[in-house]
Amino acid sequence: MRAIGLYFMAVVFSLMASIERTLTLPVLVGGIYSVMKNNTGLIDINKGLDLFEGDIKLPPKYDKSGVIDPGYRWTIPVPLEFDSSLGTHHQNMSVNWMCYARDLNARGVITKALEQFRLKTCIDFKIRDTEMHYVKIVKDNGCYGYVGNYYMAGQPLSIGDGCDSIAIVEHEMLHTLGFWHEQSRPDRDDHISILWNNIEEGKENNFEIKEYAEATTQGTAYDYESLMHYDKDAFSNGWGDTIYTKKQEFQNIIGQRQDFSPTDVLELNLLYGCSTSSTVTFLDGCNFEEDMCDMRACSTAESRWKAVSSIVGGPTEDHSIPQDQGGKGHFMHFSTVSGMTGDRGLLKTKIMTPQRDFQCLEFFYYSKGNDKDQLNIWIREFQSVDDVGATRLIGQITGSTADYWQLQHIQLYTTKAFLIEFESVKGEGMSSGGFSLDDINLSETTCPHSVWHIRNFAEHLQQSGVFSFSPRLYSTEGYSYQVLVSYGPEALGVFFWLVSGVYDNSLQWPCPSRQITIELLEQTSSILKRMSKQISVTLDTTETFTINGQTFYKWDNPLIFGKQYEDSKGWYYAGPLIGDGNFISKERIMAGDFIRGGDAFLLISFEDVLAQPSPILPTPMSVTYDSFTPSPADNLSPCVYYECDFVSVNRTAVCIPSHFIAFLAFIVTVILSIH
Repeated sequence: MRAIGLYFMAVVFSLMASIERTLTLPVLVGGIYSVMKNNTGLIDINKGLDLFEGDIKLPPKYDKSGVIDPGYRWTIPVPLEFDSSLGTHHQNMSVNWMCYARDLNARGVITKALEQFRLKTCIDFKIRDTEMHYVKIVKDNGCYGYVGNYYMAGQPLSIGDGCDSIAIVEHEMLHTLGFWHEQSRPDRDDHISILWNNIEEGKENNFEIKEYAEATTQGTAYDYESLMHYDKDAFSNGWGDTIYTKKQEFQNIIGQRQDFSPTDVLELNLLYGCSTSSTVTFLDGCNFEEDMCDMRACSTAESRWKAVSSIVGGPTEDHSIPQDQGGKGHFMHFSTVSGMTGDRGLLKTKIMTPQRDFQCLEFFYYSKGNDKDQLNIWIREFQSVDDVGATRLIGQITGSTADYWQLQHIQLYTTKAFLIEFESVKGEGMSSGGFSLDDINLSETTCPHSVWHIRNFAEHLQQSGVFSFSPRLYSTEGYSYQVLVSYGPEALGVFFWLVSGVYDNSLQWPCPSRQITIELLEQTSSILKRMSKQISVTLDTTETFTINGQTFYKWDNPLIFGKQYEDSKGWYYAGPLIGDGNFISKERIMAGDFIRGGDAFLLISFEDVLAQPSPILPTPMSVTYDSFTPSPADNLSPCVYYECDFVSVNRTAVCIPSHFIAFLAFIVTVILSIH
């Protein structure tokens, strides 16, 4: 089980400037009080429990052929029910929900895990109604599930103490949906070797190979990165690793507990008869590598959006396939070097029909023009087939330029068919570049509340015994907080603490039922293929600690007992830390895609768990709009459209005015009619 304890740091290590502005070394008054959340693996959490392969329950009359029998699949959406053992979910503060802070954390994590299934696969979930076959999520001893749909009247899936991480929930749900562990595949001996002499006595049966009659791989390749793979030292007797990968570069990769691998997603969709790219909540994405993804561009002047691979003055490489990964990809660029003040260009997505009433737009941008240039983001919503649409501004980027790619999220709320328009506007004065866009993702999910862009992260990662502090951030309710990153000898740690802020006098204290989620973003261009790493913790208002004989609530107003620090914005007070000093290994960071251009991103959410009406977000709404292509109507007049295509030899994007394309088509038609 994860140990949560109080410890003291007598020394504050040197802090590095890891955000866009330089932080002054915080001055410590007294000591830092810190709560540590240690990372524990599934097998250790379940140690001593009678579970097959460490986390699987077998029914009394187990049919080996049952799991591959379609009759043991779940209906979609999968009916779910939450057992009362996972705590009270109530907004009445007279209810002693605080006793269930860890259970509330589990409920929030489970919700996030279900959302990952919806985002990346065709699997959806619903609150159980009258279905006889349904999954009952309980808090039992340990983390476990059955393989496939076996039981009526509520098949248990346990998320017990220490199991409240998104990867563990996903792992157990994959068992429930029909997955065995990856290393038990029938073809596993072609890819790994089992070191039997290193296995704990009596645990050898956990390494049995499944027969083809009881397991299917759906034709997918062996996946060392699968969320369902054992660690290299699973069930070790202390004499060394129990699994040896025949591809040595994966020896320290197996057993990852970050997220689904792309092959996990593929195999799950194939298992349930979905198309390989089918998802529930993903809408659109584009990295501009193969084509324009049905996007259209237009301009009022010679300057226009172009697909390029580099720009003099920056960016010199795109975000999707940077040069240090062996590729030279493309991105969209609008130059403001020449032309007149007010020149504009539009880049439009295809029209999308939402099934929910909330969406998240994510994109990377590079601003290297004039600080008066603008990148405006519009949403155009349509009422009917003949409607030209109405626009409203949902975001604007202007101001200081930078020599690196930056990340932007915009939360949308629409129930109408819509498209997104990126409008670049040349400002007054000299410019050395313009705006660039890359890796656009749009999904029916909630955006993170804050993004911490850690500059020069790759350099910091080479050091040990140092910390980075985020800017002071604010939740949507006004709570002020900060995120810290520790760089240890072998691992990265992440921590959170409440800090004093301008709204403290109007807030409820101790800070109740707030769940903090911190995610180290894997920067793969498609959100569907990312294997990011995240942690969630929920504040418990009953927790206390003692200083000099005085007892304080840990999540009370930091002004009451907090330690004083200083940054570039002045003095502030900070309370206890909570987090994980072994969040992710440095080796795993380097093996993944967490660093681009030397930088990393932490995505942070601070939300009220009790405010959720249900731990299961609503099933998508029924679609009421027909597919249509409305008449073009633009914010620009006149706006000349350009059709962009990629020349296969050099993969250079060539943009030609659409009226010229129409003229060429007319000439071809005339020539053919003559012949």
